[in-house]
Amino acid sequence: MKKLIFFLFLAIVLASCCNSCDPINPPVVDPPVVIKQFTVTGRVIVPGGTITPSMQTVNKGGTAIFKIEPYPNGYEIDYLKDDGNILPAMDVYTVRDVSKDDTFEVAFKKDSLLWPLLNIVWQVDSVYVYTEADGRILKFLETNWTQSFSPDGTVTELSDGNVANGKWSINKTTTPATIVIGNQGTVFKIETLNENKMILSYINGLEKRWLIYSKQSYK
Repeated sequence: MKKLIFFLFLAIVLASCCNSCDPINPPVVDPPVVIKQFTVTGRVIVPGGTITPSMQTVNKGGTAIFKIEPYPNGYEIDYLKDDGNILPAMDVYTVRDVSKDDTFEVAFKKDSLLWPLLNIVWQVDSVYVYTEADGRILKFLETNWTQSFSPDGTVTELSDGNVANGKWSINKTTTPATIVIGNQGTVFKIETLNENKMILSYINGLEKRWLIYSKQSYK
């Protein structure tokens, strides 16, 4: 009886092998799926900011997204360059349908107004006052009056040994650009602003005043 059971089991195994273990026609095994991956890299070619992340690895056909940020002390994005193409400034750069390794480049530059404003300690040299009533222009010389502007929107003023802190904000959409300095909200027109000189003007009733600054020092 045991022999009969053994031979029945052997017959079942051989029959199964004949169906699935054909040495002439072995079963077809699918090869493992290989997903191609590519690297997208962002490179700063003119300093003044960061690219985050600086590199991404994505699957073929995928998307890579980069955040581009200028430094807060007076820089802005100048241009981007990818595959030889010059692209306009943008703070988020997206590479879609990635099919090869790619490197794009970012150039930053100094903001023509914010860089000198934020990176120089300004000395007020003189104040001119025009009075509409009599048409006279008066000049007042200053010797101990400085202002230092910070990226966080604060301004520190030193006058005759006294220190005062206030707020500032700039509006570059107007012509000329304007800046609000101090807690009183006085709006100044930016007549001139470069790395050597700053001239601000504002209206005070029937008077127009100009503040003439020179560079005391770089920060």
